[in-house]
Amino acid sequence: SSGSARWGRSSGPWIAFAGSTVNEMSGFVFEQSEPLAERAAIRMCEERGGGECEVEFNFELGCAAIVSGSDDSTWAIRPLSVEHAVRAAKRTCGADCEVVWSGCTTPRTRR
Repeated sequence: SSGSARWGRSSGPWIAFAGSTVNEMSGFVFEQSEPLAERAAIRMCEERGGGECEVEFNFELGCAAIVSGSDDSTWAIRPLSVEHAVRAAKRTCGADCEVVWSGCTTPRTRR
């Protein structure tokens, strides 16, 4: 099943989200550093058919939610929890907006 599969790594201290400026495709990844995350997000966006993909946000250590509705989509980042991020994103987008993706980074662990 493809679905929203292959959102890249599911853990890491950095998150990057890249979106296409010409269609609805996007890429969203966790990585070990900011440049790795940005490059991987753009690559995923392009691999999924996105044209002219650009990094829309990246951050280290926190939670994010992306929500989308019939005529709007938005995202929010909050330090503490996915619930806070979802609430903040829905405040901007509207009550009918559905969560497209949400998650939190994981702190770097010493090996």
